[in-house]
Amino acid sequence: MTTLAADQITVSFGDLVAVDDVSLTVDAAASVGLVGESGSGKTTVAKVLCGLQRPDSGRVLFDGQMLPRRRSVAQRRAVQMVFQDPFGSLNPRRRIGSMLTELLRVHGLSSGSERARALELLELVGLPGAALDRYPAAFSGGQRQRIAIARALAAEPRIVIADEPVSALDVSVQATVLRVFAQLRSELDIGLLLISHNLAVIRVLCETVAVMYLGRLVETGTTAELFEDPRHPYTRALLAAVPRLRPSVDVAEVVGIGGVPATPSQQTASAPPLTGGCPYAPVCPLVQEVCRERAPALEPVGTGPRRAACHFRDEPARRMR
Repeated sequence: MTTLAADQITVSFGDLVAVDDVSLTVDAAASVGLVGESGSGKTTVAKVLCGLQRPDSGRVLFDGQMLPRRRSVAQRRAVQMVFQDPFGSLNPRRRIGSMLTELLRVHGLSSGSERARALELLELVGLPGAALDRYPAAFSGGQRQRIAIARALAAEPRIVIADEPVSALDVSVQATVLRVFAQLRSELDIGLLLISHNLAVIRVLCETVAVMYLGRLVETGTTAELFEDPRHPYTRALLAAVPRLRPSVDVAEVVGIGGVPATPSQQTASAPPLTGGCPYAPVCPLVQEVCRERAPALEPVGTGPRRAACHFRDEPARRMR
C-alpha cells in the first residue's frame, strides 16, 4: 500500500519555528484531515510533504523510502497538491487545454492523445469539454478549483494534498467541490490529505484527523473519536466554534479558549512567552501547575492508537469542567 509520511519534521524561518517535531502518515485510499487555526503550520507541513519546502530536520518517507531533497520526476508526480487559491495557481494567460496537455506531454502520460486525455480529466471533475479552449478568468471560483483538481489528477498521483480547497467558496459551491473529492477517492483509490480550519468539512471527507496548534500536533485519532469525545482542550474549542442550528447539551459543555490565542510570531499580554510548559497553557481554562512546568508529549489515550498532547488526556471532557 502506498504511504506518504512526515517523520519528526521541523521547519524554522529565522527565529520562528513554524513546524515542531510533526509526524503524520497518509495511506493510499485513506483520507486524513489536518486542522488548526491560521498560522498553526498546516500549509508548511503540506509543502514539506510535496517537496516545495525543505525541513530543517526530520524525513519525508514514501513507501518506506526516504525522499531526497531533489525528487525524481516520478516522485514529484506521485504527490500532487491542490492550493487554496485556484485563480492564483492557474496561469491567466494560458487556456485550460494548453495547461493540461503540456503537463501530459512533459510527463509522457498521454501517448500522443493529450487532448482526449484532457477531456477525460475535465469530465472527471464535472466540467464540459468546451472548457479546454477558455481562460481561467472565464470560470467561477468553484469551477477553477475543479480545474486545479483536474490538473493535479493529470499527473496520475497516488497521494493528493488539498490545502483549504473550499475556504474561499460559497457554501453551495463548497458542497460541489467536496463531492468531487469524495467521488475521486472512491473511484481512483487516491490518498487524500485535506487541510482545513473547518471541522465540518473534515467530518464529511476524512476518516482520521490530526489537530495542530502553534506548529505542533496536539491530538490525533479517528474522526468519530475526536467529534464524540475530544481529549485536548484546543480540539474542544475548535468543535465549539462549529456553527450548529440546534446545539446539544454536550456542545454547551465544551471548554473554550480562555483569552487571546498565541501566535508563532508574537505573544500577547494574555498569552505570555512560553518557557517550556504546554504551548496551550496561557489560554487553557483548565490549566494547572504541571501544565506551566512541563510540556506534555503526544501520547496514547488509553490503550488505543489515539493520541493527545495533554497531561489530562485520559479524562473525558465531561469530567474536566
